[in-house]
Amino acid sequence: MILISYHIDIDERTYYSDHAKRLTEQCDSLHLLHDIRQLALSDERGNKWMQACWMKYHYMLNRLQYYQSDLLLMDVDCDVLQFPDFEIKGDWGILYREDGLPHDYVHLVRYTENNIEIIKRILSEQPTGIDEHSAFHKWYQKLNYWTLPDGYFKIGLATEIPSRLAALEKFDMEARKK
Repeated sequence: MILISYHIDIDERTYYSDHAKRLTEQCDSLHLLHDIRQLALSDERGNKWMQACWMKYHYMLNRLQYYQSDLLLMDVDCDVLQFPDFEIKGDWGILYREDGLPHDYVHLVRYTENNIEIIKRILSEQPTGIDEHSAFHKWYQKLNYWTLPDGYFKIGLATEIPSRLAALEKFDMEARKK
């Protein structure tokens, strides 16, 4: 299994690159194979944060096809607390939010044709203006998913979730004006 992540510093802030360094150090200290990259936005116009979020599924698909291996995709501002030595019990491992919906900040994705097709379907939702969280929630029940065990990962931005929701609401309002 290889941990993958990416970051894009938006508006010249170093929040994500700082977290990439920290996550790389965590992986190195745990001797966990990893591929953590800085990516660039393809279009500097519009909601940069939303574009950066949508890159998650493009990156996941690219890395699955490149490595042809099981992947652990984490948002760069999450933490890996211990080496993931747990038994893999399905094709797609997820964590849950307090409201019972799955988080899309940490995924363990098996290299299967079905998972590649699911990612392609999630990506097909992008042009409709739907955010990547909603696209994943629409498709996750079609996965052979299981709950990742406690104690291995910490979800990032727990205190900043309201600001993420505000960014989504702003994006929705901007899309409606067009």
